[in-house]
Amino acid sequence: PAEKPREALDFEKLIGRSEEEAVGVLGAPEETIDQTPATVWRYRAQDCVLDVFFYADLVTEKRKALAYEVRLVAGKKITQKACTDRLRILLAKR
Repeated sequence: PAEKPREALDFEKLIGRSEEEAVGVLGAPEETIDQTPATVWRYRAQDCVLDVFFYADLVTEKRKALAYEVRLVAGKKITQKACTDRLRILLAKR
């Protein structure tokens, strides 16, 4: 049977997800960074970086994604859209 095409990855849909749910969408991060009070998960695709910022829910104490940032590696010359597209392609393969 033919595989169903995967839905395009929408980084906005990460907001509010737990770390477990984020792993299900993105796979494990390449790097985790403690930026108290946040924990940052970092993913890379060539010249592009996706950082997902997790903060503890005050009621449940579980970490949830509250923000993300897509950015270019310093000194690289590609568009923000191209950067986002590269990350989406890479992460959709996981």
